[in-house]
Amino acid sequence: MLGDKFDIDDLATAKFEIYDTLSKVYGLLQTLSGQNFVVEDFNFILKWEHLSVEDKLAKYDKYASHELNFFVYKKDRNFFDSVVAPFLRNKKEKTFLDHWFLEDDLSAYLLPHRFEALNVFEKILLGTRTNRSLNPLPFYFNCYPF
Repeated sequence: MLGDKFDIDDLATAKFEIYDTLSKVYGLLQTLSGQNFVVEDFNFILKWEHLSVEDKLAKYDKYASHELNFFVYKKDRNFFDSVVAPFLRNKKEKTFLDHWFLEDDLSAYLLPHRFEALNVFEKILLGTRTNRSLNPLPFYFNCYPF
């Protein structure tokens, strides 16, 4: 929890591992998933920066998802802006993540009924974009002067 301390009682006998690269995190995910074929299908993200534009388009066409969109948004903004963003802009029914990717106004998601429908990851993204805590109530009550 926020503000909680994490203490290591005996640093000499403690074991920990730092996951500071995408390949290390991917390896952990493979291990934890039991060599799940879906996880294995996404190994192309490890070499995304070395793929040709044609290969990137083929992979995106096959594996388009919010998760891949987020990866591309963070790791290859040129591809995102030229390929993913136009696709998202033309979607008839956009999700919270679509709006977040497109940098749309997200204030409607601070209303209680919309906020509660978000998952934890979406709430964190909302907080980064609106500079608000995970409690939308102050915003909600400020909308209605008493």
